[in-house]
Amino acid sequence: MKSLNKTTIFLGISLALALMVGGVYAFFFVAIKNKNRSIVEFLSRNEELAGRESRLRFSKSSLKIEQSNIDKLSSYFVKESDIVSFAKKIEALSAESGTTLSLELLEPGVVEGSIPVLNFRVKAKGGFSEVMKLMALLENYPVNFEWKSVNLIRDDSSAVPTVAQNLKTPRSVAPQWIITVSLSAFNFLKE
Repeated sequence: MKSLNKTTIFLGISLALALMVGGVYAFFFVAIKNKNRSIVEFLSRNEELAGRESRLRFSKSSLKIEQSNIDKLSSYFVKESDIVSFAKKIEALSAESGTTLSLELLEPGVVEGSIPVLNFRVKAKGGFSEVMKLMALLENYPVNFEWKSVNLIRDDSSAVPTVAQNLKTPRSVAPQWIITVSLSAFNFLKE
């Protein structure tokens, strides 16, 4: 029986050792499985946040790029609150064209279909080339204008002959032209 006892004890110890090693293996297996699951969840959240951040960065850069286009598009419209700055920009065309320009009329109105417009009349005086340059500047102005009337008059009163001091012959000064233009701005926004 001694041999059976030793075998039983050895078998019991081996079985206990096997159960203990199996328990340790199962414990580490479950622990590593949980760690792997938490790492996978962390990586998926990380990818989601990285994707969100990249979309946010892309959106911000797109807005910065498009801001210049938005500003340019906004410049094509005349708001009711910006009538004064619009008038100053039109009067600034005087220096650019070399004419003396005055804004005689500036009033909001409505055309058929209740479309808001800004009616204005410009009167300018200068040489023929300067007056034509003013016309070109008005045509190329970044607002949709409807030309109501254009009146071009030659002002001969300024073309008085003068006598040159050393030639004693009369010389005439180039005649001045007066242009009156009535326009309506269709890019007008009432606020």
